Amino acid sequence: MRLALPLFEDDVSPRFCGADRILVVDIEEGRETGRHVVDPVPADFFDRLVLLRDLGVRELLCGGFNRCWLPLAESLGLRVFWGLWGPAEAVLQRRMEGLDPTARGRFGGGRRQRARRGRRP
Repeated sequence: MRLALPLFEDDVSPRFCGADRILVVDIEEGRETGRHVVDPVPADFFDRLVLLRDLGVRELLCGGFNRCWLPLAESLGLRVFWGLWGPAEAVLQRRMEGLDPTARGRFGGGRRQRARRGRRP
């Protein structure tokens, strides 16, 4: 399986559209078998998604992702996990262990949910 993580320095980029680099990682049987960084990436959202498809990416692990583009991403064969945060290596490790990267826990996701929880009666 090939997955991609948009980067902001060493962290998962807070917004897919704002990342200037994308880490592409190959995983087989829970182990990393290869990686490379795509730099630069197209500025246009559509072109970014097509680039990922052309690279053979199946999963996109990112921070913010515009929901309007989800149907297109899915039609291109991309499964999008959004709302993730923190060090890219930690999010990648969580995924390689076979865990759902969106599960609330030590790494990735959770900020928005916790913030909303305090406002509800």
